[in-house]
Amino acid sequence: DDVRMPLQARASLDLARFLLRQRSPDSVALALSHAETLTAVHPESAAAWALLAEVRHAERCFMDRDFVRLHEDALAAARRAIELDPDEASAGVVEASIVGQFGCDPEAGIRRLRKLLRRVPHHSDARCSLAALMQYVGAFEDALAELSIARAHDPLSPFPRAHAANVLAYARRHDEARDEWKLASAAGAPRLTTEVLRGMNELWAGQHARARAHFESAAAGFPTSAMPAVCGAMVDAASGDWKRANATIADCVARFP
Repeated sequence: DDVRMPLQARASLDLARFLLRQRSPDSVALALSHAETLTAVHPESAAAWALLAEVRHAERCFMDRDFVRLHEDALAAARRAIELDPDEASAGVVEASIVGQFGCDPEAGIRRLRKLLRRVPHHSDARCSLAALMQYVGAFEDALAELSIARAHDPLSPFPRAHAANVLAYARRHDEARDEWKLASAAGAPRLTTEVLRGMNELWAGQHARARAHFESAAAGFPTSAMPAVCGAMVDAASGDWKRANATIADCVARFP
């Protein structure tokens, strides 16, 4: 599908994919601009629709827009890509993830991803998404095994390590998660989500001061993102400072209605 696109469009597609991997609000917004242009100019391209699905799915992480609308848009784009090319794997990953997470049916999402991986066993993002759903059903060791395979297929990517750190945090193996996050961060995992999820690991471990430090670091680096503030309110609530927590949430609602 990429090969049939004009050279300029393929370059735009590759640039958008690169921007998406950075996972910052600004980079994802730029990726969205490319994806929307590509689907408008090349509506016959499954790769363009799959990219749009991935971008819309990534936007949900920033907690600053309509969650339902993002998932509906991501799912519609993914299904359009699959309609154009039933073998479009990235779109299949997005569809399965939405079914598993937003649709609250992780087992169905797991089945879809396992079927997809039989066709494209090298797809490391599919294995990361599979591990994310497995952690929700408590299959922690199976999730870590999938991430080991993902690392073997894509050894330079920080994402399998980041997902492994989050699985360990869900499993309440907080010390191991802390070490894995250090490796993921050193490998180049996106700073915003890394700092926030490192903070969540500390919050779940009862280390409120450590959690707050991570959330404050994220807020300093990304002052226009709602996510660090929302997570900071969680620390306030867990620490018993309800007044500060409610004030933070009120401020977020005002800034991100």
